[in-house]
Amino acid sequence: RYGFIQDELELKTLILYVLHRAACPVPFESLTEMALCDDAVDYFEYAASLQNLVDTGHIRLTQSEGMTLYEI
Repeated sequence: RYGFIQDELELKTLILYVLHRAACPVPFESLTEMALCDDAVDYFEYAASLQNLVDTGHIRLTQSEGMTLYEI
């Protein structure tokens, strides 16, 4: 693998960091674009890590204007 993200914990940390720095809750597409900006992360590993963070309560899903948004 290349890049700084080498394992699931680092990937989860990246996702939480991106959400922490976001000014407001963000949709899946925007979060994905920010987290995968340099192609150093596998999309499927990212999606699984994101879902795990939702399942464990680290990330909350909210609804706004018919869109699902992610927030810490």
